[in-house]
Amino acid sequence: MLAPAAGVVVTAVDTVPDHPAGTLPAASDWGNQVVIDHGTGEFSVLMHLKQGSVPVRLGARVVAGAVVGACGNSGRVTHPALHYDLLTHAAEGRDTRSLPAQFLDYAANGRPVARGEPRRWQRIRPR
Repeated sequence: MLAPAAGVVVTAVDTVPDHPAGTLPAASDWGNQVVIDHGTGEFSVLMHLKQGSVPVRLGARVVAGAVVGACGNSGRVTHPALHYDLLTHAAEGRDTRSLPAQFLDYAANGRPVARGEPRRWQRIRPR
């Protein structure tokens, strides 16, 4: 998984075990995660990362495209997946608002997208 934009890592969790696909643990909702403060009142949250895959640490400055983890099955998810949110706050469980997130130059379900917002269940890949 890559940082979607530059910022400072305000949360980096790498210790939640991945669980077997098809099960749903009661543990941490977000599982292994990286939260990046973009300095604009926007926080990127990348959740359900693979245990042991997060190379960044709290306070690290990241550039757009920096590796921040690998797809995993940690937290409240039934299969390996990345859950990405652009939020107004960085704390799990806090009353926060989701913001629209625009991405550049990617493929959605095999079709090129110059700029857009990925939709639920789409398979997203770099172009």
